[in-house]
Formats: sequence, structure tokens, C-alpha cells
Amino acid sequence: MDKKVLCVYGSSDIVSLQKEYDLKKTYLVFLEDDQQEYEANKSLADQDSIYIYFIDSIVRLEPILKEIAWKFLFLEIKLQVSSSNKETKRKEFEEIQKAFDLIVDGVFLSASDYSDFGLTTIFNIYRNLFQVSSFHTLKGISQKFLQKPAIICGAGPSLNEAIPFLKKLDNQALIFAGGAALEVLKKENITPHITACLDKYAENIETFKNVPTFFSWKIPPKNLSYPSSLKVLCSTNSSYLFDKWIEEKLGLSFDTIDMGWTVTTFMTSLALYLGCGPIIFVGCDLCFNDKKMYADHVKKEHFNKKLEKDHITCLNKNKETVRTQKDWLMASFWFQNTVKKHKSTQFFNTSRNGLSLGERVQDFSLEHLLDGPSFDFKKEINSLFLDLPLHEPNVEQMYHYIYDEISNELEFINKRLETMQSMFDKQEYRFSENWRQSWSYQYILFPLWEMMKYLYIRNIKQDNLFSFTLELYKTLYFKDVLEKHKKLVEKFNARTEISNTK
Repeated sequence: MDKKVLCVYGSSDIVSLQKEYDLKKTYLVFLEDDQQEYEANKSLADQDSIYIYFIDSIVRLEPILKEIAWKFLFLEIKLQVSSSNKETKRKEFEEIQKAFDLIVDGVFLSASDYSDFGLTTIFNIYRNLFQVSSFHTLKGISQKFLQKPAIICGAGPSLNEAIPFLKKLDNQALIFAGGAALEVLKKENITPHITACLDKYAENIETFKNVPTFFSWKIPPKNLSYPSSLKVLCSTNSSYLFDKWIEEKLGLSFDTIDMGWTVTTFMTSLALYLGCGPIIFVGCDLCFNDKKMYADHVKKEHFNKKLEKDHITCLNKNKETVRTQKDWLMASFWFQNTVKKHKSTQFFNTSRNGLSLGERVQDFSLEHLLDGPSFDFKKEINSLFLDLPLHEPNVEQMYHYIYDEISNELEFINKRLETMQSMFDKQEYRFSENWRQSWSYQYILFPLWEMMKYLYIRNIKQDNLFSFTLELYKTLYFKDVLEKHKKLVEKFNARTEISNTK
């Protein structure tokens, strides 16, 4: 059974908590900002079940919390304040709690995408490369809709109130929609000017095939399965490097954008990149109550089927208690930070009961746009894309290159395992951790290991065999990853060869 993690602000209770908790079932982690207390208690930390960190400044807090979040990835983590700090440092604890929740949720969501050795992500990239015969990129479209109003459509309940206005605003604002919001717009016969895809299948996106669709290689392939020449590749600021290598291999060079956590954060980044302003959020509630999570017309399978315990209770912008989920909460923080960064852009929100999107985001009614200036957005978009280069990648050589690189790396790993077995038999436990900087290591193995290594580290006994054991686990993990990836590439190589014989 997985251990739980108790994180405590202040180390004055370290002795009593050692006695209270079974250290075989619980990790104790202490955050101490008092130098004297830290020096008095640091010897009690065994770096196995008890950890203590000194927070000498607010600057040090974020990297420490990130280290804790990664070290105890996928474990249940609880944060509390020590008895000595409960009354005297309540405000400091509230700030730490806010940062702690944000970082832990962010790390969990980031790592969850790669918990299957990155196979789903890599499959999506391979499949999309295979099926997208042509596409544009962001190159050449920056600031092309300077100071033009943009409406970002989410699928929250407040989208219902906006529908009558959206039907009349085709020429007053550039309308962005993605995900479940497309179902609502289809039912209401509203065509957005721009669609976008991120982490889920947008069921009705093919309905809008004559509308530009912005995407990244990692999205579910079904989103791109329909024929259209209006697909626009976006490069992300992801820490995973494989898709970056794909773009380099295809000879592509263009700006990256911060896609954030949801399709609405992605579309907001696009609107800012295009120079839009003001930006108006519609249906971006990011929370729910009375079990109504989405606007009308959204199919039931979009509803969160998790147990109630997996939802998060929080306060909306009116300080009312509502429920949300991790990616929506992260999106709320993303919006708040983005609004702060873009001080010259006005932001408005039509949701009266949603989460806060930022202090500068003002309440708004779409009615105010009806008498605004008129633009022929469809004509502007068509004209823009006529002038943009259309890329038609040849991916056959890329698949063969990847297959050969993975095969060579597996051969290297098998020899490495033979050497380690020989050393183990001789009880020689010194082994170099240096890995050759191969393609497989740089673009697949190392990024995955940096995210997942703590799952192994925390289960290895801290003794003289620790380094050797960790290196063995790492090597076996790499072998498992590459064998699965090799099978995946074999499938796509076969598909490529079949298509070339037709």
C-alpha cells in the first residue's frame, strides 16, 4: 500500500509526530523558516521517512515545494501547520497553502500525461503526423488581428446566457471555440471564426472544417481525422522534447505559445498572439454547483464521473462555495497570472458565478458589443491563410530514423544490463551513471525519467547499494519504455509502407 505524506509548516512537533505516526505508512515532511528551530531539529531527519527543509526566503519556497511535489508524486499529500505556528503565523501558512496546492496539482497533472511511459502522447504524435497531410504554422500570423475584440467560448453553464448574443456578433468579435463548447455552438447554428483542440476529442469539430483549427501534435488524433487545409500547428512550451524534435526534423521554426491547462487557456494565448483586445470570456465558469457542470447540449459523457471526493471545494469570485476540478483550478490561476502580465489588454468576463480570472477582469454583458464597429472576419481570415505557406511533410524517413535509433539504444541497454549483472555477481556495486547523449536518451528517456524517477527513489533503501540499485531500476525502466515505443513505431512504419504502395 502506498504511503501517505504529511507536510507540516514548522518543525516544533517533529518529536510528537514521530511517535504519533507509523513511519512505515507515512512520510513526515517539515517546512521550517526559523533558523534556530531548523538547526535544532535537522538531525532528526533521516531522509528516508522524515524530511526537513529550511525556507530562508519566499524565493526558496517555490523550488522546495516543487521538489516535494515531484518526490512524492501520485501520493496523497496533506499540509498542516505546527502547533507553535498555528496562531503566530496564520497568514504565512495561508500563503504557503495556496502555493502548495497550486504546485502539487500542477505537478500531478503534468506527470499524469506520461504515467504510461508517454505512449499515449507519442501515439498521438505519430498518428497525427501520419494523417495530417498539410498544415500551416503560427509563423506569419502574429498581431494580425490587432485590437480586434475576441470572445473565448468555454462550455460552462453561463454559455447558455450568451447564445442569443453570439448569434448576432459574427462581425463584432473574433469568436474562438473548442472542446465541449463546439457541441453547443453546433446545436445553436453558430459558427466560430477559430477552433482549437487540446487534450480531449472535440466531437463536432469536423462540422467546422472550413474554420481554422489550431492544434499541437499531442492532441487525440480523432480531432484531425477530417480533410481540411485550415489546420494550424502550434508549438508548445512543454518540457517534453519529442514534439520539438519533430518540428526541427521537418524544418519548421516558429514561435511557441503557452497553452496552459484547458482549451480556453489555449485559445486565450492564441487571441493574445493574434493581438486581439479586448478579450471577453464566455462560459468560462471553471466551477459548478447543483451538479450542473456544463452548458445545455453538452453530452453526458463530458460530465465528470469521478466520485465527489475527487472534486475540490473552493470559493468563486463572489466568495460563494462551489466545486471544481484540478485542471479548472489550475486554469483559474493561469488566467490570473496571464491577466497580470498583459497590462495593456482589457479583459472581461460574462460569467457572474465563476472562479476569479484575475483582479483586472471586469464583469461584462455581450450586449455592449452589438453597437460596436463591424469587421468582415471571415474575409480577413481567408485572406490571411491564402498568404501563409502550406507545409506537406514527408514522414517516412523520420519513422525509419526513429526505429533505428531506438533499436541501437536497446542494444546498448542490453549490454549495460549484462555488465551490471556481472558486477552484481562479483559484489562490485560501483557503476557509472553517465549515459551517452543519444537521440533516444535526449528526446524520450531523459524527459520521462526526470518526471518519474522519484517513484523509484522513495522505494529504495538508503544504504551502500542505493546508487547501484537506482541505476539498475533506471536501466530496466529505459528498456521497458523503448521496447513499448519500438512496437509502436513498427506499426506506423508498416502503415507508411502500405500507403506508399498504393
